[in-house]
Amino acid sequence: MPRILGVAIVVAAILLPVTTRSVAAAEALDQQQETIDAMACIIPNPFAACPHGAAQTVTAGLTGDLTAVELFVNRYYLTTADLVIEIRAGTPNGALLATSSPIPAADLPVEPDAAWERFTFPTPANLNAGDVFAIVLPFAPYFSTPEFERWHWGHAASDVYPAGVRWDGSAFVGAWWSYLDGSDLAFRTFVDASAAADEDQDGVLDADDVCPGTVTDAFPQLKANRYTYDGTALESGLTNNPSHTIQETGGCSAMQIITAMGLGAGHYRFGLSRSALEAWIAAIP
Repeated sequence: MPRILGVAIVVAAILLPVTTRSVAAAEALDQQQETIDAMACIIPNPFAACPHGAAQTVTAGLTGDLTAVELFVNRYYLTTADLVIEIRAGTPNGALLATSSPIPAADLPVEPDAAWERFTFPTPANLNAGDVFAIVLPFAPYFSTPEFERWHWGHAASDVYPAGVRWDGSAFVGAWWSYLDGSDLAFRTFVDASAAADEDQDGVLDADDVCPGTVTDAFPQLKANRYTYDGTALESGLTNNPSHTIQETGGCSAMQIITAMGLGAGHYRFGLSRSALEAWIAAIP
């Protein structure tokens, strides 16, 4: 019991101030490219002459939740498939950050008409200003779609958005390539700047993060019964030791817990003991 009380004192000493956040969204237009010189065709079927996927990279200007994206699009008159877009980190084949709710084909204009269509995200991607992400109209698995499932996405003929570039995808080889000579698809991005940021990207929002600046642990000689933070969770090499999420520890890695608790040199060398980890978690409010 005295050990747990000591942990509670340490935790209380390093807790960050908690701010009260408005529950109302404060959505703002962040980035946009609205020049439309032509419509690019995207056909998921790999036998089609058009690219099988399309994407536009964007550099976030605001920190917060990416709540919506608007694209200037239409569909071929025989198209029956819903249209869904993805948000990926860095490039079109980067880590998946968010998937939009589908827009039914019947709600999309038929070529030659086109319009700005709004895509929303049930679980928005949380972005920091300066993050590069890709708005992706993905290509489908090989041979999975008929050729008449076709969309068109408005684009500029030149590089009018210097903070990103257009990409096309090939279902034949599962690869993407960028337009190095400059070309940008039409888009608008909307961010809820009131949404809490996660500066160290550990999955714990800054307002709730007991340990800012969390990074992956690297102990000199990790023992099997000790814990380390692998970038996803705190894990032990023993199967009877349960894993613990970074949310359970208040956003703290094993090394950060060792430092905050003032544990001995053996912890710095061999990793965080199970008893110390469980005492830390029990003391988190």
